[in-house]
Amino acid sequence: MSTFWETTLPILQKQGISQADVARIVERPPNTISNWIRRNTEPSASEALKLARHLNTTVEQLVTGETSVDPADIYIKKNPELRSIVIKLGLHPELVPRVDGFLAGVMDQQAYKDAEQNASKTG
Repeated sequence: MSTFWETTLPILQKQGISQADVARIVERPPNTISNWIRRNTEPSASEALKLARHLNTTVEQLVTGETSVDPADIYIKKNPELRSIVIKLGLHPELVPRVDGFLAGVMDQQAYKDAEQNASKTG
């Protein structure tokens, strides 16, 4: 059976989250996170839950490497507007984070275009 950090570190790496980021997420000093990893010490349940929520996964996934809940379902529950879009489009739940990222990019582009248009009107 894998340890907490054996299953969690690859997830952190994949998402580009550093030990300093983990420290901010669980509200602990960075050296505490280093000590946990070096000594293979698990965080408290509340700290593991904060980390799991930030990673859009479950504590079960972080502890065992397996989950009985689809992380995409968690993501959808956190974003009810996105859930309705996914249902309307008939998308597979695993695509939800990608759709969310795409929509955020579109919204950022639109905000940039709007700001550019407003600047040209006033300038």
